[in-house]
Amino acid sequence: MNFMFTDAPDTACFVCTHVLKRDRPILYVTHTEEEGFWSFLCGYDDHHYDEDYSIISLEEATAIDESINNLHDMPIGVGADRATATSQWEPFKIS
Repeated sequence: MNFMFTDAPDTACFVCTHVLKRDRPILYVTHTEEEGFWSFLCGYDDHHYDEDYSIISLEEATAIDESINNLHDMPIGVGADRATATSQWEPFKIS
């Protein structure tokens, strides 16, 4: 696996359980202004409870989907989404 992030591999990040269980691909990513936290989500709006999320390392997230390496230089305060697992990432400003 190629790890391209400048953040440490053991950096904690959020994932939804759908991504963690590999039931759905990562389609929505944020790099928040609060401590530069990364979130890797499936993009669906059916996450209503704390149990719908887990904390894993950035290296584990990259092992789930190596294409997130394409976002390694995404600045804090920016997110990216895509329609499918093979679509290009489309960046957006987090408001």
